[in-house]
Amino acid sequence: MAIALLLALLWLPTPSPDYAELYAHGVPFAEFLDKANAKRDEWRARYRDAVVSPELIQRVRALHERRKLLVVAEDWCSDSAQTIPYLARLVDAAPGTLEMRIVDSKVGRIVMDAHPTPDGRGATPTIAALAPDGTLIDAWSERPSDLQHWAIEQRKVLSRSALHDQVAKWYADDAGKSALNEIVAILAR
Repeated sequence: MAIALLLALLWLPTPSPDYAELYAHGVPFAEFLDKANAKRDEWRARYRDAVVSPELIQRVRALHERRKLLVVAEDWCSDSAQTIPYLARLVDAAPGTLEMRIVDSKVGRIVMDAHPTPDGRGATPTIAALAPDGTLIDAWSERPSDLQHWAIEQRKVLSRSALHDQVAKWYADDAGKSALNEIVAILAR
């Protein structure tokens, strides 16, 4: 009987995230930044210095309706610290079009699991682009696609430290451009 119950549970569909409910429980970026402990200086400096291209700002302002961004992030996550400050600057530049709320990975686990990385992991950051009513448009996970595919391959040959250093260099050279371009493409759908 126990085996039959276990098998039945394994075949049950995974529930879909309630994006609107999770968004309602999220915090604005300013509150997240204020409470950040890990990588605090990195988060603050990157947000202070983040520049978003006028072309991306125009693309977002031209959207036909408002969009909400539900972000699953952790202050200790290097990928989150490399992307979310730029995204926050984009939100700042388009207040009539974009809103953003952040939840941690404990609260947002269902979102991470619903939108895994190409190698099947739930990861931070995961960013769900939502319509005004809170329904999902699409999601973006962890890293820009070029970096993501490169890192998955390099994980097989580089030490963890060497991979981390190379990823950090890529992010520094890119300055948020690739992630924002991919996220804005999702917002435009």
